[in-house]
Amino acid sequence: MISLASGCMLFELPSGESIPFSAEMISIEVMGDGVGTLDPDIVRHAATSVFHYFKYDLARQTVSVGEFAEALEKVLRDLGFQTQPEEPKPTNAQPLVA
Repeated sequence: MISLASGCMLFELPSGESIPFSAEMISIEVMGDGVGTLDPDIVRHAATSVFHYFKYDLARQTVSVGEFAEALEKVLRDLGFQTQPEEPKPTNAQPLVA
């Protein structure tokens, strides 16, 4: 069995495959997934914090991509950032009839 690098954690993909990522690597992946208008430095710092939380605070070696993304979204929302685009609000306008 190959030993996991000390600065890495395994990320479980929906396909069941696990890929090792460091905090920096997962930050780059997250920013590439269309975080949108958020400042890349903020996303990088938030992703590094979430990585640290799972790896060191919870002593986890493996985390699912979905679990990581959910925790990252929560951190960004708690910091006051919108992580998903707002959907247009429905209007009560009546359709125009010709």
